Parts: sequence; structure tokens; C-alpha cells
Amino acid sequence: MVKEKIKSALIEAKTAFVSGEALAKVLNVSRTTVNKAINQLRKQGVNIESHPKVGYRIKNGDVMGESYIRKNVTSFYHSVKVLETTQSTNDDIKAIQHTIKEGYVLIADEQTKGKGRNGRSFHSEKGKGIYLSIFLTPDLPVHQALKITSATAVACAEAIELTFSVKPGIKWVNDLMIEQKKIGGILCEAGVDIHSGNIETMVVGVGINVFHQDFDESLAEIAGSIEDFTQRKNTRNELIIAFLNRFDYWYKNLNHPYLIKRYKQYSNILHVPVTVTVNQESYLAVIKDIDENGACIAVKSDGTTVTLNSGEVTIRRNYQYTI
Repeated sequence: MVKEKIKSALIEAKTAFVSGEALAKVLNVSRTTVNKAINQLRKQGVNIESHPKVGYRIKNGDVMGESYIRKNVTSFYHSVKVLETTQSTNDDIKAIQHTIKEGYVLIADEQTKGKGRNGRSFHSEKGKGIYLSIFLTPDLPVHQALKITSATAVACAEAIELTFSVKPGIKWVNDLMIEQKKIGGILCEAGVDIHSGNIETMVVGVGINVFHQDFDESLAEIAGSIEDFTQRKNTRNELIIAFLNRFDYWYKNLNHPYLIKRYKQYSNILHVPVTVTVNQESYLAVIKDIDENGACIAVKSDGTTVTLNSGEVTIRRNYQYTI
């Protein structure tokens, strides 16, 4: 606990030094305890600079702080855990979902088996992005499930714009884009009550590429990072805090009409030609609207209108098809 509190104090100080004496006084511990905690943090890979007369600071690093995040988010998030590495934060939460309450948050500095929709993998490099999951108990009809995905996407977009001064687009249903590069994605996994037909539990997973990465050849053409598109510097802690607070707001306002209005403001596929693929069959269309439940309203090239829910639906911008 002392170690996490010291890390939080150093994160909050940003580039300023914090003396060992000040840390000991605030935490009501000895200087020896402070020194021991500093050494433990260094062993974990936290780059801490020290000077005899001025104290300590985190140097040239973006370190996620569990205590720092917890004290800056709303009370909805009763438990925030940060891991150095894990296979998948979504899988971790699903494994313990019967022992935790709504509002539990799990964050990882790295995922070794990060995943996206339809079983695809999600590149989750150490120290380069935010990879987190939230446990929910929404008691929501299945046909309204996309509202949670929509709320998550809007919260992500707002947080990115707030912390990095760059406006991302949302590619229905769960991709975050900047200038045609995917910089993030959302994976919502639900547990449905077979008697009521309502969503009983949901794990909301978010992955966002924050800092520049040298993607392999298979990803380089389609993937990007926030840092590639902005001059503003910020930390993953601030992005996580902004996202969690915005998500709490939208989760409590799922039925407010402004949610879908806000989603449309960030949408990068409204009123543009697209190729829609459903169960491996593709057709040309124009996305005319997004309804109150987050479903996509598409008009096919033959004039027929279809409503698209999530599942096995893929939508891609089509630059050769004209309206």
C-alpha cells in the first residue's frame, strides 16, 4: 500500500521532485520505509530519478498508478486494479465475475492475448496503450445491448479529445479511428439470463493505442496510435481517468437521446458509401442513420433499407462507390 501511495504521489507531482521527508510525513512512515518502497518500484521497472537535496521523481516514463487513478475517478469504480501483464483483462474479469461487484476495473500495462470482435486478436504492446475492462450488471434487454457499446465508444472519443486535443472518429460499431487508422477498439461480452432474456452481466473491454508503435507488416496499413496524430503530450493515467469518468456518466444515461446524438457527432460512416459484410456476404450501401438502440440503418444500392445490429456485421468505407 505504501509503495502504491508513493507511486501516486510521484505521478501527481509530474516533473517536480518530491522529498523523501515529505513522502514520509504525508504517509506517516519512516524514511527507511520510503527508501524501501522506492527500491521496490525501481525493481518493477519504474524509472525513478533521485537527488540527495531534492528527493525523487519519475523520469522519462509513463507509469500507470493504481492509487492515482482510483482517487481521481467517480465512486462508481469501487475497485481499480493495475497489472503489469496478463493474457486478457476481459478473460480475467470473467473468471472472477461471481465474486466481484459492478464497477470493478482491471487495467493492464500489457496483454499477451488481447482480443477483439469475432475472435480477432488485438495488439497490446507493453507500455504503449491502455488495456482495461469494466464489470457491469446492467439488467438490460438484449436488443439494447448496443447502447453500452455506444456509450463506451462516446466515452473513449470524448476522453481522447479532452486529453490529447485530437478528435477521433467512431466506425460502427466498436472501432476508434483517426485519419483512417484504427487506434482503438471495444469488446463487450455479455451474460444473458435465459428466463428474463435480459443482460445479467457484461464485461466492457477497451484497448487504445496511445504511444507510437512499429506495427508489423500485417497491421502497419490499418493501425495507428494517438501520438502519431497530435502534438499534445499527456499520460495514460489521464486518458484512463477521463474515459472512466465519461463512461460512468453515459452508463447512467443510456436512455438519454443525447447519447446517440453524441455518437453520431463522432461517427465517420454516416451518409457515406460503405461495403457491408454480413455472414460473409457483401453489398454496397449508404449509412443513413443510427437508431435509438445504436443499430445502423443502411440503404442498399437497390434502394432497400436494412437495420444492422452487431454480431457478424462488418462495415468498411468504400471510396470507389458514389452516392
